[in-house]
Amino acid sequence: MSFYNHPQHLSRANLAHLSTLNAELAAGLFKGEVLSQGGLSLGLEITPKHLILVVHHPEGNTRDWATDLRAQLLLWPVQRPLGKVHGGFLEQAQSLLGPLLPLLSRHLKSGMALWLTGHGLGGALASVLAAELALGQDLDVTGLCTFGCPRVFDNSLAAAMEELLGERYWRVVNDQDYITRLPPRCFGYRHGGHLSYFDTTGRLHLADGQRWWDGFWDRCQYHGQWLFAKDMAGVAEHGVDEYQLLSLGAKL
Repeated sequence: MSFYNHPQHLSRANLAHLSTLNAELAAGLFKGEVLSQGGLSLGLEITPKHLILVVHHPEGNTRDWATDLRAQLLLWPVQRPLGKVHGGFLEQAQSLLGPLLPLLSRHLKSGMALWLTGHGLGGALASVLAAELALGQDLDVTGLCTFGCPRVFDNSLAAAMEELLGERYWRVVNDQDYITRLPPRCFGYRHGGHLSYFDTTGRLHLADGQRWWDGFWDRCQYHGQWLFAKDMAGVAEHGVDEYQLLSLGAKL
């Protein structure tokens, strides 16, 4: 069995593979099947042992983020709510769900592990898709790993995903990538999953919990950084290539 079937911990080798898939999809170099829908891309890496869904969302300027920050938290699922989810991310993820389900029906075989991953806004959509597939479609989702992902769920839905995925729900943060502090907690959002982060030296910390500056930046300093960043491509610590280099150990 591969790591993706029975992971014991998230190693740098696992991160290198997942971050490379994200970087390749963002650069248009993905080697597997790619589904394109309304500017979004979803890549499928298929092996006999696993199927990994990689979600890419183009990242624009701070005006786009302002729109995201104003999005409502919506009850989900509507019939039997388990909690709340960012309305904009929910709408976009559901636009991918229709064309994705036939692909899963065709490619996902018994015994294969199903993982989802994404970077930034792609990580947000991967998170919502994981909830849609596991809790909405009753599919057996093995795990979820995001890079530089903003907050997506409220406390109740984040807790439901943590209970479902357990040790297989990971979020990876590059030092002080401030995108991971948006939308702020005071709007009702909470991160889910186990935090792993790269410090300023490039060292990978496979540990849960939050560092002291996490809450501090949430409350005091994300405003200035967000307002003065003209384009997401110029925010060095958030870039998908930066996450890939760190995961490969190239920045040690």
